[in-house]
Amino acid sequence: MKKLLFTLLLIPTLLMAQNRPDWDYDVRQPISVDFPQKLPFYNDYLPLQNTYYELNVTLNNIRKLVTDNLKMNPKQNAPSGSGFQYEIYTNPTHRLPLKVKYNTFTAYGLEVVKSIEINGDFKDVATLFIYMYDTNYSVNEMPINKATKHYKQDYALFTVNKEGKASIVISNTKYNDNTAEFIKDFNTTKEALKINQTNTN
Repeated sequence: MKKLLFTLLLIPTLLMAQNRPDWDYDVRQPISVDFPQKLPFYNDYLPLQNTYYELNVTLNNIRKLVTDNLKMNPKQNAPSGSGFQYEIYTNPTHRLPLKVKYNTFTAYGLEVVKSIEINGDFKDVATLFIYMYDTNYSVNEMPINKATKHYKQDYALFTVNKEGKASIVISNTKYNDNTAEFIKDFNTTKEALKINQTNTN
């Protein structure tokens, strides 16, 4: 019985160890399409591609934008599960909460954003769309039904439904849902970095 218990405890530990970063991991050098580029230290929203970046980077970056520009606060205990993480923002002066859903996959034991779905009141979602991608609209000039914006590999689609609610769906133009292809490309970049570091030492 003790051997069985030990084996059951050992297997997840070994799997975790195998899936952890096998390079000098730096939080300022996240798994992303821009790896091995390092992020600067920043306190404000940093214009970044939002898909195929580590979840903690994208989530914290968008959170800064929502809290600073929309003056909304993240709700505690937003739902999360395998392959998704929600952030729900509220403010007593807003009629509807703003819901941000990050669709994710795991690479080296870390969650990476595959796509993003944002829903809420027209004004909040339109404002977020304008600030997020530095779009050349004001909230009052936003198209009635639909607008799109490309930023690096991000493709953001802004739509409005009949009830006046709006949404943004952000997908990736290069990888879309092909996470295996992203991991393959990331591994190529990672190995090249390791070789380069070995040659310079």
